[in-house]
Amino acid sequence: MADASRVGAVPDPLDQLTKELAPVRSAASPLDLEPLLRDLPALTGLGIVRGRVHAATSLGLATAVLAVVREAAASLDEAVPEHNQVHLLFRVHPKTARLTPAGARQAAQEVSGVEMRQFRFRQEGRLRRLVAQQLLEMQYGADHRPYE
Repeated sequence: MADASRVGAVPDPLDQLTKELAPVRSAASPLDLEPLLRDLPALTGLGIVRGRVHAATSLGLATAVLAVVREAAASLDEAVPEHNQVHLLFRVHPKTARLTPAGARQAAQEVSGVEMRQFRFRQEGRLRRLVAQQLLEMQYGADHRPYE
């Protein structure tokens, strides 16, 4: 198995997306995300994001990133408890849609049944990974859609 810490090694796309979803989850609006775009090469490079950019500006790109990430989170089955936590955390659930990112984290933590510290260091990363997996599946589906 290749060592990803080697110089010149390409990071795993799933790991990279999972890491990049942390500031996206914390962004309350595209304006919050816009200055961070430089640090999100995996997300901003996705074709499903690029295809959503309506204005060729950094704000247009930030808007597209947020829209695609929220769509990916919302597409997870709410009947699965972990997916319900994703909905709460990424503010696509009606209960958290109008909350701040911190309020949404607290709602997801309360549903998880663990303490906030445990939630932030263990659960939240797993929930972000579920969204990252969904993003990759959406990208795969877009890449393999027959031409119309």
